[in-house]
Amino acid sequence: MNTFARIAIALVVGSLGFAVVAVGITAALEPWAAFSLIVGLPVGLSAGLTAAFATYAGLRYRDQVRRGSVSNSAVRTLWAGITAVLDFVTVTALGLTVYFLVDGSLGIGLLVVGLPVTLLLAAVAGYLSADTAREADDGSRFSAR
Repeated sequence: MNTFARIAIALVVGSLGFAVVAVGITAALEPWAAFSLIVGLPVGLSAGLTAAFATYAGLRYRDQVRRGSVSNSAVRTLWAGITAVLDFVTVTALGLTVYFLVDGSLGIGLLVVGLPVTLLLAAVAGYLSADTAREADDGSRFSAR
């Protein structure tokens, strides 16, 4: 698959992620927060960007596995995408839990401000912590071969 196709697929997945999460968060908070769209849009944007990045990284890794040799850059990017997705799920769940059970404004702050910051930190941590000491990665850890 060429780079253009990977980018197009990642943009479609990111757009769907944005739409689903923005509408879901806005609808979930609407009975309790007067301006729930102000929370839903930034969280949806974070979801869309995370989904697009993780999709592109996964497709790039998959293509290199099919060719038989995976670059260190693809492995690092894949791990950055995985950690960003895990961070998004964790911080969003934590933010919603704090909003509903502890304090509404603290939960909103975590979702609107904390989520983008932790996503960047998680992606950098995943990229830096990827094990690239091996000569080449044949993809056997993630493929069905």
